[in-house]
Amino acid sequence: MKNSNPVFNNDIFTKPQGVSGHETMTVSGTITKSFYLLFLVVLSSLSTWLYLMMTHNFQTVALFSGLGTVASLIIGFIAIFKPQTCHVTAPLYAVFQGFALGAITTLLSLKYGGIAFQAVSLTMGVAFAMLASYKFGLIQATEKFRSILTIATGGIFVVYMASMLLGMFGIQLPFLRGGLFGIIFSLIVIGVAALNLILDFDNIEQGVRSGAPAYMEWVGAFGLMVTLVWLYWEIIRLISILRGDD
Repeated sequence: MKNSNPVFNNDIFTKPQGVSGHETMTVSGTITKSFYLLFLVVLSSLSTWLYLMMTHNFQTVALFSGLGTVASLIIGFIAIFKPQTCHVTAPLYAVFQGFALGAITTLLSLKYGGIAFQAVSLTMGVAFAMLASYKFGLIQATEKFRSILTIATGGIFVVYMASMLLGMFGIQLPFLRGGLFGIIFSLIVIGVAALNLILDFDNIEQGVRSGAPAYMEWVGAFGLMVTLVWLYWEIIRLISILRGDD
Protein backbone atom coordinates (compact mmCIF):
# COMPACT_ATOMS: atom_id res chain seq x y z
CA MET A 1 0.00 0.00 0.00
CA LYS A 2 1.51 3.31 -1.10
CA ASN A 3 1.59 6.14 1.45
CA SER A 4 2.75 9.72 0.94
CA ASN A 5 2.95 10.21 4.71
CA PRO A 6 6.15 8.44 5.89
CA VAL A 7 4.61 7.87 9.32
CA PHE A 8 2.20 5.34 7.78
CA ASN A 9 4.80 3.46 5.74
CA ASN A 10 4.61 0.44 7.98
CA ASP A 11 3.08 -2.95 7.15
CA ILE A 12 1.66 -3.13 10.65
CA PHE A 13 -1.23 -0.96 9.49
CA THR A 14 -2.33 -3.33 6.76
CA LYS A 15 -1.37 -6.77 8.02
CA PRO A 16 -3.49 -8.49 10.68
CA GLN A 17 -1.76 -7.85 14.01
CA GLY A 18 -4.39 -8.66 16.56
CA VAL A 19 -3.40 -11.23 19.16
CA SER A 20 -5.85 -12.90 21.46
CA GLY A 21 -5.88 -11.27 24.89
CA HIS A 22 -4.23 -8.09 23.67
CA GLU A 23 -5.88 -4.73 23.04
CA THR A 24 -6.14 -3.56 19.46
CA MET A 25 -6.29 -0.17 17.81
CA THR A 26 -9.60 1.75 17.79
CA VAL A 27 -10.80 4.87 15.99
CA SER A 28 -11.97 6.50 19.22
CA GLY A 29 -8.60 5.86 20.87
CA THR A 30 -6.78 7.38 17.91
CA ILE A 31 -9.04 10.45 17.94
CA THR A 32 -8.44 10.97 21.68
CA LYS A 33 -4.69 10.80 21.21
CA SER A 34 -4.89 13.11 18.19
CA PHE A 35 -6.62 15.79 20.27
CA TYR A 36 -4.05 15.30 23.04
CA LEU A 37 -1.18 15.88 20.59
CA LEU A 38 -2.89 18.92 19.09
CA PHE A 39 -3.41 20.26 22.62
CA LEU A 40 0.34 19.96 23.24
CA VAL A 41 1.11 21.77 19.98
CA VAL A 42 -1.25 24.61 20.91
CA LEU A 43 0.01 24.77 24.49
CA SER A 44 3.69 24.99 23.53
CA SER A 45 2.87 27.49 20.76
CA LEU A 46 0.96 29.73 23.16
CA SER A 47 3.72 29.44 25.75
CA THR A 48 6.25 30.62 23.17
CA TRP A 49 3.96 33.45 22.08
CA LEU A 50 3.41 34.59 25.68
CA TYR A 51 7.13 34.54 26.42
CA LEU A 52 7.98 36.57 23.33
CA MET A 53 5.17 39.10 23.84
CA MET A 54 5.95 39.60 27.54
CA THR A 55 9.74 39.85 27.21
CA HIS A 56 9.92 41.39 23.71
CA ASN A 57 13.02 39.26 23.32
CA PHE A 58 12.39 38.66 19.64
CA GLN A 59 16.03 37.79 19.06
CA THR A 60 15.16 34.34 20.44
CA VAL A 61 12.71 33.64 17.61
CA ALA A 62 15.47 31.98 15.60
CA LEU A 63 16.43 29.91 18.65
CA PHE A 64 12.87 28.71 19.25
CA SER A 65 12.19 27.99 15.57
CA GLY A 66 15.58 26.38 14.94
CA LEU A 67 15.56 24.24 18.08
CA GLY A 68 11.92 23.27 17.57
CA THR A 69 12.43 22.32 13.92
CA VAL A 70 15.65 20.33 14.40
CA ALA A 71 14.45 18.56 17.55
CA SER A 72 11.05 17.65 16.04
CA LEU A 73 12.79 16.39 12.89
CA ILE A 74 15.07 14.09 14.87
CA ILE A 75 12.24 12.90 17.11
CA GLY A 76 10.02 12.41 14.06
CA PHE A 77 12.53 10.08 12.42
CA ILE A 78 12.76 8.07 15.63
CA ALA A 79 8.98 7.77 15.72
CA ILE A 80 8.87 6.65 12.07
CA PHE A 81 11.51 3.94 12.43
CA LYS A 82 10.49 2.92 15.98
CA PRO A 83 6.68 3.21 16.02
CA GLN A 84 6.53 1.40 19.38
CA THR A 85 8.02 4.57 20.92
CA CYS A 86 5.29 6.88 19.62
CA HIS A 87 3.63 7.13 23.04
CA VAL A 88 6.77 9.10 24.03
CA THR A 89 8.10 10.51 20.76
CA ALA A 90 4.76 11.81 19.44
CA PRO A 91 4.11 14.10 22.46
CA LEU A 92 7.74 15.31 22.35
CA TYR A 93 7.39 16.03 18.64
CA ALA A 94 4.22 18.01 19.34
CA VAL A 95 5.89 20.14 22.01
CA PHE A 96 8.98 20.99 19.92
CA GLN A 97 6.93 21.60 16.79
CA GLY A 98 4.80 23.96 18.89
CA PHE A 99 7.91 25.97 19.79
CA ALA A 100 8.69 26.50 16.11
CA LEU A 101 5.07 27.26 15.22
CA GLY A 102 4.69 29.70 18.10
CA ALA A 103 7.89 31.58 17.27
CA ILE A 104 7.26 32.02 13.55
CA THR A 105 3.56 32.76 14.04
CA THR A 106 4.39 35.43 16.63
CA LEU A 107 6.82 37.09 14.25
CA LEU A 108 4.31 37.05 11.40
CA SER A 109 1.54 38.32 13.68
CA LEU A 110 3.58 41.42 14.48
CA LYS A 111 3.75 42.17 10.76
CA TYR A 112 0.32 40.95 9.70
CA GLY A 113 -2.27 41.38 12.42
CA GLY A 114 -4.75 38.51 12.74
CA ILE A 115 -2.73 36.12 10.57
CA ALA A 116 -2.63 33.47 13.31
CA PHE A 117 -6.43 33.37 13.62
CA GLN A 118 -6.77 33.25 9.83
CA ALA A 119 -4.29 30.38 9.49
CA VAL A 120 -5.76 28.33 12.33
CA SER A 121 -9.34 28.86 11.08
CA LEU A 122 -8.46 27.87 7.52
CA THR A 123 -6.48 24.82 8.68
CA MET A 124 -9.38 23.57 10.81
CA GLY A 125 -11.85 24.36 8.03
CA VAL A 126 -9.86 22.40 5.46
CA ALA A 127 -9.40 19.49 7.88
CA PHE A 128 -13.13 19.21 8.60
CA ALA A 129 -13.93 19.53 4.89
CA MET A 130 -11.57 16.64 4.12
CA LEU A 131 -13.04 14.55 6.94
CA ALA A 132 -16.56 15.17 5.63
CA SER A 133 -15.46 14.36 2.08
CA TYR A 134 -13.95 11.10 3.27
CA LYS A 135 -16.87 10.09 5.47
CA PHE A 136 -19.48 10.79 2.77
CA GLY A 137 -17.41 9.05 0.10
CA LEU A 138 -16.87 12.19 -1.98
CA ILE A 139 -13.14 11.41 -2.12
CA GLN A 140 -12.02 7.79 -1.94
CA ALA A 141 -8.51 6.59 -1.17
CA THR A 142 -8.12 4.32 -4.19
CA GLU A 143 -4.74 2.88 -5.18
CA LYS A 144 -4.56 5.29 -8.13
CA PHE A 145 -5.32 8.18 -5.79
CA ARG A 146 -2.58 6.99 -3.44
CA SER A 147 -0.06 6.63 -6.24
CA ILE A 148 -0.69 10.10 -7.68
CA LEU A 149 -0.63 11.75 -4.26
CA THR A 150 2.55 9.93 -3.26
CA ILE A 151 4.29 11.17 -6.41
CA ALA A 152 3.02 14.72 -5.87
CA THR A 153 4.13 14.76 -2.23
CA GLY A 154 7.51 13.34 -3.17
CA GLY A 155 7.93 16.03 -5.83
CA ILE A 156 7.18 18.77 -3.30
CA PHE A 157 9.67 17.25 -0.88
CA VAL A 158 12.36 17.27 -3.60
CA VAL A 159 11.64 20.94 -4.38
CA TYR A 160 11.94 21.94 -0.73
CA MET A 161 15.13 19.91 -0.27
CA ALA A 162 16.61 21.53 -3.39
CA SER A 163 15.60 24.96 -2.08
CA MET A 164 17.29 24.25 1.25
CA LEU A 165 20.52 23.02 -0.38
CA LEU A 166 20.64 25.93 -2.84
CA GLY A 167 19.94 28.33 0.01
CA MET A 168 23.23 27.28 1.59
CA PHE A 169 24.96 28.81 -1.44
CA GLY A 170 22.82 31.94 -1.43
CA ILE A 171 20.61 30.78 -4.31
CA GLN A 172 16.87 31.34 -3.90
CA LEU A 173 14.06 29.77 -5.92
CA PRO A 174 11.83 32.75 -6.90
CA PHE A 175 8.56 30.80 -6.96
CA LEU A 176 9.03 29.88 -3.30
CA ARG A 177 9.38 33.49 -2.22
CA GLY A 178 6.24 35.16 -3.55
CA GLY A 179 4.61 36.63 -6.61
CA LEU A 180 2.08 34.91 -8.86
CA PHE A 181 4.10 31.71 -9.22
CA GLY A 182 4.64 31.64 -5.46
CA ILE A 183 0.89 31.87 -4.87
CA ILE A 184 0.13 29.15 -7.42
CA PHE A 185 2.80 26.84 -6.02
CA SER A 186 1.57 27.44 -2.46
CA LEU A 187 -2.02 26.64 -3.48
CA ILE A 188 -0.86 23.39 -5.08
CA VAL A 189 1.05 22.40 -1.94
CA ILE A 190 -1.95 23.20 0.26
CA GLY A 191 -4.13 21.04 -1.99
CA VAL A 192 -1.69 18.13 -1.77
CA ALA A 193 -1.38 18.49 2.02
CA ALA A 194 -5.17 18.58 2.37
CA LEU A 195 -5.61 15.45 0.24
CA ASN A 196 -3.00 13.69 2.39
CA LEU A 197 -5.53 13.94 5.22
CA ILE A 198 -7.78 11.59 3.22
CA LEU A 199 -5.01 9.01 3.20
CA ASP A 200 -4.40 9.53 6.90
CA PHE A 201 -8.06 8.87 7.72
CA ASP A 202 -8.07 5.78 5.51
CA ASN A 203 -4.83 4.45 6.98
CA ILE A 204 -6.25 4.77 10.49
CA GLU A 205 -9.41 2.88 9.53
CA GLN A 206 -7.36 0.19 7.80
CA GLY A 207 -5.28 -0.20 10.93
CA VAL A 208 -8.43 -0.70 12.99
CA ARG A 209 -9.88 -3.21 10.52
CA SER A 210 -6.65 -5.22 10.40
CA GLY A 211 -6.48 -5.47 14.18
CA ALA A 212 -3.30 -3.45 14.66
CA PRO A 213 -2.03 -3.36 18.26
CA ALA A 214 -3.22 -0.56 20.54
CA TYR A 215 0.07 1.36 20.43
CA MET A 216 -0.64 2.08 16.76
CA GLU A 217 -3.24 4.59 17.95
CA TRP A 218 -0.27 6.81 18.80
CA VAL A 219 1.18 6.22 15.34
CA GLY A 220 -2.12 7.11 13.70
CA ALA A 221 -2.48 10.25 15.81
CA PHE A 222 1.12 11.22 15.11
CA GLY A 223 0.71 10.81 11.35
CA LEU A 224 -2.46 12.88 11.36
CA MET A 225 -0.79 15.63 13.38
CA VAL A 226 2.22 15.74 11.03
CA THR A 227 -0.10 16.40 8.10
CA LEU A 228 -2.09 19.05 10.00
CA VAL A 229 1.09 20.87 11.01
CA TRP A 230 2.31 20.77 7.41
CA LEU A 231 -1.04 22.14 6.25
CA TYR A 232 -0.86 24.97 8.81
CA TRP A 233 2.67 25.93 7.74
CA GLU A 234 1.62 26.10 4.10
CA ILE A 235 -1.54 28.09 4.81
CA ILE A 236 0.20 30.70 6.96
CA ARG A 237 2.90 30.95 4.30
CA LEU A 238 0.28 31.61 1.59
CA ILE A 239 -1.44 34.24 3.72
CA SER A 240 1.86 36.00 4.32
CA ILE A 241 2.49 36.06 0.55
CA LEU A 242 -0.98 37.44 -0.14
CA ARG A 243 -0.67 40.08 2.57
CA GLY A 244 2.78 41.30 1.66
CA ASP A 245 6.30 40.09 1.29
CA ASP A 246 6.89 36.47 2.34
